Amino acid sequence: MLDQDIREIFAAGDRVVVSMAQTYRRDATGATTVQSACKMYRLAGGRIVQFWGEQDTYGLLRGLGLLPDEPITF
Repeated sequence: MLDQDIREIFAAGDRVVVSMAQTYRRDATGATTVQSACKMYRLAGGRIVQFWGEQDTYGLLRGLGLLPDEPITF
């Protein structure tokens, strides 16, 4: 299951920025993990003409137990 929580929507001129948190739940176990994301859209003529997005895939993989839950060392 996926639940999206819109944290903030900001519009300025022809741009809209959406900040969100996506909570994933595994029904079989009830385990959950949260992934943060930020999306930006440019609008023209009532349509989305450009899209940019960023999401915390590393944090999602850590929350799913697919990567170790420890700091990255360089």
